[in-house]
Amino acid sequence: MYCKIKEILDPTVPTMSISKSFLMPIFILATALLSACEPSSSRDSLRKSDLVGTKWKLTKLTHDSTVIPFNDDIAARLEFRDDLIGGSSGCNTYRAGWILNRDGAFSLSGPISQTRKGCLESVMKFENRFINVLREGHTIVMSDGILVISSHAGELVFADNK
Repeated sequence: MYCKIKEILDPTVPTMSISKSFLMPIFILATALLSACEPSSSRDSLRKSDLVGTKWKLTKLTHDSTVIPFNDDIAARLEFRDDLIGGSSGCNTYRAGWILNRDGAFSLSGPISQTRKGCLESVMKFENRFINVLREGHTIVMSDGILVISSHAGELVFADNK
């Protein structure tokens, strides 16, 4: 059996015939290639147990599409416990409940509690941006000793802090 392909824009172009036996291997190959493109989150989802007990040091902060510079004096850290995350946000310490959904979506399960030490204005600005991105976190990815938390507010990139 044949299927007809006809040029719609130019009626003077002759009709072309293509055999189904020619199209079948192409269809099978295309199907195999598309199934290999399945999102990694559905194949290798990050599990809560992958994060519990890990400790991270911030290496990069992006807020509102701008990379926020900081030096090693600002020791922003993140630690995952069973139901809490916590650490240093630059000047103060923080903690909050967290959830990792089956689809890999990351979110906080309540407000962020922070100490209220006063620090230099530049450190406080950094800390506010850090907390804002963390509070709005939506996706989390961990690979090769790097952890990335992303949201519409920005991105936090951490290195493993064993």
